[in-house]
Amino acid sequence: MLLPRILTAAVGIPALLYFMHLGGLAYWLLVTSIAALALHEYATVLWLGGRGVQRGLVVLGGAFVAGAVGLDGAPWPSKGLPALAVTLVTALAVLRELFRTEHSLDRAALTVFGALFVGWPLGHLPLIRGLEDGASWTYLLFVTVWVCDSAAYFTGMGLGRHKLAEVVSPKKTWE
Repeated sequence: MLLPRILTAAVGIPALLYFMHLGGLAYWLLVTSIAALALHEYATVLWLGGRGVQRGLVVLGGAFVAGAVGLDGAPWPSKGLPALAVTLVTALAVLRELFRTEHSLDRAALTVFGALFVGWPLGHLPLIRGLEDGASWTYLLFVTVWVCDSAAYFTGMGLGRHKLAEVVSPKKTWE
């Protein structure tokens, strides 16, 4: 399973670095897309664990939250857009549950949590990138994440026993 990781990194890292270098709208679109992909994985892990989530809403709503946060401070009127995104995701999650035959506060809560837990912090990446030294901080953040992820991968390969979610990440362990 190391070869697919190496191939993904060989293509993905240069592309990500290119978009980070560009900044602006291209980087904002990339971050918003990454939020949607991360939330799709979040929904899959919950489903595999027997927990319900409103998949479409968590993916699209979380991407909307990330995009709205990332546009905060844009030259056109964007003030209040993050608050609108959070309010809409929350309201839609609750309303969808009210109209189901089997109501689930748990499903609504996991939907809102996912959209905010993933979308809100990722949405700040374009804002950080836009700061005076933001490019350097953004590069440092990603290099740190890559190093820690690689260390966790190799540590898990050597010491891990119990699989977390084999469909999403076949060799990921939780201890």
